[in-house]
Amino acid sequence: MTGKTTDGEGPGVRAQQAMKRRWLVFQGLYAVAATALTVGLIMGRREPADGFPIFTPEAAVAGAVLLPLLTIVTMWFTFRMVDEVQRRIIIDAWAVALIVVMFGATSWLFLIGGGVVPQPSGHVALGALMGGAALAVLVAAVWLRWRRIGDFGAV
Repeated sequence: MTGKTTDGEGPGVRAQQAMKRRWLVFQGLYAVAATALTVGLIMGRREPADGFPIFTPEAAVAGAVLLPLLTIVTMWFTFRMVDEVQRRIIIDAWAVALIVVMFGATSWLFLIGGGVVPQPSGHVALGALMGGAALAVLVAAVWLRWRRIGDFGAV
């Protein structure tokens, strides 16, 4: 054997710790980039007295291009850093969120159509669907991770 693995000093433990450090650095960089983008977009807001639209056309185009680009790059790096089990958990959690949003939006539309609930504004609908998707991803990822740890031992 090349090193100890039970006392926290073996090569597998060191590799896991190095991966966790890289993950934390990566999350920090993403948080800084997303914060800078958000601050930049807020600085491109019009005065509240000017009314709608709230962003200047330049800020709106920048947000529409840069936020998806930042997310794509982030997910590319994430998939390069995680192993196959973690990658599968992420993809499965996204699939669960897509199904939740599809069923939730369809049900919500029928309830609006039947007059059971009032028709929301676009901002409320988008926020509810995005929040529901985020919550579904989080719950599904935690559940899938717990299930896989139970099936295969510590992953």
